[in-house]
Amino acid sequence: MCTSSDIHRWICRNCGHENHLTSDIYEGKGIAKCEVCDYEYNDDGSNDFVCIDCYEKETSDKHIPAPTIPVMRVSISPYEKKLRVNKTITLKATILPNDATNKNVIWMSDNTRIATVNRNGVVTAVSKGTANISIRTEDGNRIAVAHIAVSSPPILWLGKLLILIGLFICGLSIGLIVNNFWGFTQGVDGFLIKGGICCAVFGLMTFFLSRVKHIEIASAIIFILLLMSSFMVFVPDHIYYKRAETHLGKNEYDLAIKNYNRSIWFGNKMAYFNRGDAYFNKRDYDRAIKDYTEVIRLKPDYLVAYFKRGNAYFNKRDYDRAIKDYTEVIRLKPDYLEAYFNRGDAYYNKRDYDWAIKDYTEVIRLKPDYLKAYFNRGYAYKNNGNYDRAVANYTEVIRQKPDYLEAYFDRGGAYFDKRDYDRAIKDYTEVIRQKPDYLEAYLNRGSAYYNKRDYNRAIVNYTEVIRQKPDYFEAYFNRGDAYFNKRDYDQALKDYETTLKINPGHGSAKKKIENIVGLKNTKEESYFKDSRDDKVYKIVKIGNQVWMAENLNYNANGSVCYDYVSTNCNKYGRLYDWNTATKVCPIGWHLPNGNEWMELIKTAGEKPGRDLKMKNGWNSYDPIALQGMLSFKPGLDTYGFSALPGGHQWRGNSFSGAGDYGYWWSANSGDGSWGMGYNSNLVLGYKTEKASKNSIRCVRDGGTPVRYSF
Repeated sequence: MCTSSDIHRWICRNCGHENHLTSDIYEGKGIAKCEVCDYEYNDDGSNDFVCIDCYEKETSDKHIPAPTIPVMRVSISPYEKKLRVNKTITLKATILPNDATNKNVIWMSDNTRIATVNRNGVVTAVSKGTANISIRTEDGNRIAVAHIAVSSPPILWLGKLLILIGLFICGLSIGLIVNNFWGFTQGVDGFLIKGGICCAVFGLMTFFLSRVKHIEIASAIIFILLLMSSFMVFVPDHIYYKRAETHLGKNEYDLAIKNYNRSIWFGNKMAYFNRGDAYFNKRDYDRAIKDYTEVIRLKPDYLVAYFKRGNAYFNKRDYDRAIKDYTEVIRLKPDYLEAYFNRGDAYYNKRDYDWAIKDYTEVIRLKPDYLKAYFNRGYAYKNNGNYDRAVANYTEVIRQKPDYLEAYFDRGGAYFDKRDYDRAIKDYTEVIRQKPDYLEAYLNRGSAYYNKRDYNRAIVNYTEVIRQKPDYFEAYFNRGDAYFNKRDYDQALKDYETTLKINPGHGSAKKKIENIVGLKNTKEESYFKDSRDDKVYKIVKIGNQVWMAENLNYNANGSVCYDYVSTNCNKYGRLYDWNTATKVCPIGWHLPNGNEWMELIKTAGEKPGRDLKMKNGWNSYDPIALQGMLSFKPGLDTYGFSALPGGHQWRGNSFSGAGDYGYWWSANSGDGSWGMGYNSNLVLGYKTEKASKNSIRCVRDGGTPVRYSF
């Protein structure tokens, strides 16, 4: 034992702390305590303290082996730690004294399912829970403990959450899948299916990844699962979509729709648009509209969907809704040419020709060489009664495209309506030159010749129509009229009979046949020659009456031509005041009284004006141009009465009505006159001043006149 009175460094065997103590402590004079651990030195002779200085001196002088320094204390840092699963931490062991001879330790975990530790103190978190990591020294079996708390990683919770969401959505989807396969609905939203599959698959993958130790194997498995899920979720809608497009290109619309249905089921929203096209091409416009509407709901600014829905409404003849959709397209894209054009067509079909013209004009402004816009604008002008502008538009089409067949045809129609029959004939002839089998061109050219009273050429054209199409009943009927006006009643009768054979419901042909048979049964001439001036008048038997089929044109004192133009007398006959009218009919004929007019009207049937008016020679108007007035009611001249609108002269010498109205005197002084108009199918009585001047139709004497008054 050290007995030096010097201050030496002493090591406490209990805690290893170096103390500075004097030697008199060890001479039995007192008891010492460690400055750190308060361990007391006993004076019974045991060496609780070791003098380092004396020990080093002794060993140095005497070469005595160094004594064993025992481990007095061991600790772990950190002694408490929280870890996520699969995370690691290295614990540090501290052994005192620092120069202890044997510093070897053993690391241990009391729950390796929660956390493991290797010989170097590296702790690995395995699963959620708590574990105690302990260290034990080989020298003295001194122990220290660290507490490890392991928690699940966020990815594990995310995986579980996705699995739950996926299972929930898949559960909802099962009902929808069954519903789709049983055909209760056309378009199951594939978002639920995709969402369910994706959530479940990726949830399982993340959960699996959080559990396995071999990341390479886990990655390989996850890659395979990704491929499988991608195929299940995304590939089918692409396959069905492409297959549907192939069928659509082949006009196999049912097969295309079937594949679009499946593509929609897998969530391809664009398939609604293409399925709408398939329905449109099938002319199933209601379903097409439904699909385009769904596209608009999904993408409100998708102007092509508005355009195509407008086309579907157009083909359904729902022009108001079509116009609304085209207008929306124009709002979204003000230079959308086809939207203006189609809206113009919709207005045209509504007979709103002014708005149609505006839209066609805008198309032409955007694209000056758009021939169809000129063509349709010409058609709108024609129906609006503006024949000159119609001709100008058709002429522009022909200028840009000299072989535009329909432009010649329709320009011919505009000239025809202008009564410019020569130019109409020229255009129809050009149509026939370009297309020799264009039947309507022959038919219309024949009608132009007919209106020029060139009945022979009219017959030639109608005959060509019949040669090319032997069952074209209108050609037979028109040719019959031409023969009738040539007074070739036998040939006319044959044509009317053929018309009825082809079309048994042709009422006008029946009446024409009855008229011809009635004329033949009278065994009288089909015309009458006035011995006073040798003028010849066509006559016709209608029921039990024989009427002049032309207005009287005898130049009696006081009679006048309309507007004092002599050619009007050739066309309409002369105008007479009532007093002259009662005396001017030739011998054997007389001015019909009210009862005779009523008998004629009754024989003519429900629409006497239509069946008594001449087919041509009356002005025609469109209701839009008339601004709300009645529209043009064309005549059929079923009985050959051939009423023409000669107009009249008022007492003040002004003329009016030629081309629009015809007025014929009645013999009864109180009756006034009977009239027909371009806009009516009736024959009406009018109170007329006797000094006014109207046309005359004479009826053959026979029967007892009966008084008729208004």
